[in-house]
Amino acid sequence: FLPSGSRYETHGTAGASHLMKHLAFKYNVARSGLEQARELEQIGASLSVNVTREYTAIVSTCLRDHAPLVAATVP
Repeated sequence: FLPSGSRYETHGTAGASHLMKHLAFKYNVARSGLEQARELEQIGASLSVNVTREYTAIVSTCLRDHAPLVAATVP
């Protein structure tokens, strides 16, 4: 959990946490968002970002053996 939800936004930055949610896995120096998604799907893993008023959470479901690979995908 990251303390970066909408509660911490000002009038000038309203919506920034929501935007970051959508951009979280789109861009990576090593792989595109599509390549990241395919790589995770091949091992049966899922990765998502949830934004609340107070936190931004990056959530993953995977087998324990695949955790290092999934962690490397997180920005």
